[in-house]
Amino acid sequence: SAITVPLAAPSGGAGAAGQTAAGPITITQPLDGLHSVITEVGISIDGNEQVVPVPAPDGSGRSTIDVGDTTGSSLTITITAVSPAITIDRRFAEPVQLPASIAEITGLAIAAPTAVDVDGCHYDLLAVDGEPLGVTFGSDAFAALLRGEAVDVGLCDGAPLVLGPGTHRLTSTANSTGVQVDQVVLRSGFETTGTPRPGRPSVEVERTRTSRQVTVGPCPDGCWVILGEGYNQAWTATDAAGADLGAPTQIDGGFNGWWLEPSDQARPITMQWSPQRGLTIALIVAFTAVLGCIALAVGSWRRRSTASAPRQLVADPPLLALVADRHGHATAAATAGGLIVISALVIDPRWGLLAVVPAVLTVLLRRPALLGWCAAPITATFGLWV
Repeated sequence: SAITVPLAAPSGGAGAAGQTAAGPITITQPLDGLHSVITEVGISIDGNEQVVPVPAPDGSGRSTIDVGDTTGSSLTITITAVSPAITIDRRFAEPVQLPASIAEITGLAIAAPTAVDVDGCHYDLLAVDGEPLGVTFGSDAFAALLRGEAVDVGLCDGAPLVLGPGTHRLTSTANSTGVQVDQVVLRSGFETTGTPRPGRPSVEVERTRTSRQVTVGPCPDGCWVILGEGYNQAWTATDAAGADLGAPTQIDGGFNGWWLEPSDQARPITMQWSPQRGLTIALIVAFTAVLGCIALAVGSWRRRSTASAPRQLVADPPLLALVADRHGHATAAATAGGLIVISALVIDPRWGLLAVVPAVLTVLLRRPALLGWCAAPITATFGLWV
């Protein structure tokens, strides 16, 4: 960073004509922990440069620099070295060096600013194709600028800016005049003689969770109906006869729009969120599956309770008992395999991996009803997530 100041003309004796002795310079820098501390500066007086160490600041942040018996008309101070203060960036968590700052410079005989011609024409703010463009402030606007307010200015004498065909470059002067040009408005100098465009048609909207019913007033030249809820091709639009208006067009960078042909009559337009039907069916299927799982689990439990009632025990032949045991293992294995396959195909391959846990337990315990108790909360969770 560099600071350049003009030096005042001598009041007598010291230095050559038109020059002032620079002498010692005192700089004040903030000691708030939010800035790095300056340890070295470069001093340039009329192009003669030297690097000067900056003593450690005192309690008030002041350091005095000795630049010798140098004279000149302009002095530039450049920060060349600092004792860095580091902070951690809150977004990227990276160490960032804090900037250095000079709050005040004393010990210099700074030249008084030249008088400003308030009512004159200023050619140092704008240029067109490299040629300065004169603007005027006026005393009231200039006073507002001094208060830090924004003002509207015009070209000198109100003369129009005449531009020929082709490309033109409009530039503003940056950081050298003290005035920031925020906006330039270009208007055609020709008066319009055409018929004014008709106003925007009236619109009435009725909303539900998944649809928008819009009644658009007459638009003789055609018009756009815009759904300002984020562009998504899943939105559909139909007219009163149920005819599809086609895929939405992206309007203003992020909204859904459909073009309506010219009409002198008001017409209703229905905009529908098309994925909702599939989501509703998925919720119904998931809820039905939960009820089915609960019914299977409860029915199996009731059958086991009935089977456990006291009855006369009859020993079966060993061969039949062995077949019955294999049949239990086969049933449990088939049920467990079906759970894994159905979970992977119907829901998601990752759900097939999740189904391995209850499947293994089913095979080990030979209790297929266990899947009903496990499937009920899993299916309910999936249904709520959908």
